[in-house]
Amino acid sequence: MAQTLYVDEEGRAKRLAEADRRKTFREPAANLQGRPTKRDRRVIDKLSGLD
Repeated sequence: MAQTLYVDEEGRAKRLAEADRRKTFREPAANLQGRPTKRDRRVIDKLSGLD
């Protein structure tokens, strides 16, 4: 009953636009796999000048 009375055209359009945007533009950090390992941390510190 409530579903037949509820019309959500604006929200649906926004959701579709957001889904299209996510398909087109990927998050830059999406391929990161969590925390760096000890080895990665040493390399990061070495490259950033933190000894």
